[in-house]
Amino acid sequence: MIPERPVRMAAILAGTLGLVPLLAESASGTRGSASSAPSLPSISTIDIAKLQPLLAQSDDLAPPPSPDAIVTNPPPAPLAEGMPPPLPGYAWDPGHWTWDGTQYQWQPGSYIIQPTYGATFTPGYWRQYSGGWAWVDGSWNWGAEGEGE
Repeated sequence: MIPERPVRMAAILAGTLGLVPLLAESASGTRGSASSAPSLPSISTIDIAKLQPLLAQSDDLAPPPSPDAIVTNPPPAPLAEGMPPPLPGYAWDPGHWTWDGTQYQWQPGSYIIQPTYGATFTPGYWRQYSGGWAWVDGSWNWGAEGEGE
């Protein structure tokens, strides 16, 4: 038997998140008509269209940057730059535009030391926010051990 309180809490949480599932009253009759306890609801469907925006944002849980980090004009397109051959123990950090407070300046690509064998580097990038653009630093991924900086 499922306790009534967790089911109600799940229904309230789903409604609060805007997932508003269609709830159907349980018509199983397992409790009998003499029972004064209400029947347990069961979830029949969830509106996927309402769930999709939450799923799209699920991988982006980082807080927005400070207002000081926002640049109102977008960065120029990246310059064409050949990637040199890989070097063992290093990762290539491609060139990118940096903001010096008044204008963008090109920072050429460079090798960076791999912190441990098997670590992979995800390069930084400019990301658009509601107030402008901000630089998101590159990060290292150690696979099953987690991410670092």
